[in-house]
Amino acid sequence: FIEEYKSYKDIIEPCILFDEDESGKPEASEEQITDAFRLLRKAANEMDCTALEAVFEDMKSYRVPDKYSSLWKKLNYATNQYEYSEVLSLLDSESV
Repeated sequence: FIEEYKSYKDIIEPCILFDEDESGKPEASEEQITDAFRLLRKAANEMDCTALEAVFEDMKSYRVPDKYSSLWKKLNYATNQYEYSEVLSLLDSESV
């Protein structure tokens, strides 16, 4: 049973929200965050999962400012679930 349980780790890991140590990363500028939100909105409207994933990949080398941290995690989760309407809803609800 334990071996089967462990085999699911790689499958479900992208769906789990976790905090990684970002202390050594530079903080993303307001312009970078605004651009990332714009690209996420465009990709979600087009239902382009590759473009959505690319935004998160590009931002991995930066620390998301605290005021956007919760939203960023929710957007990442929705992206991993291919919930395009949720991505748009989150962006609209935060007026970003």
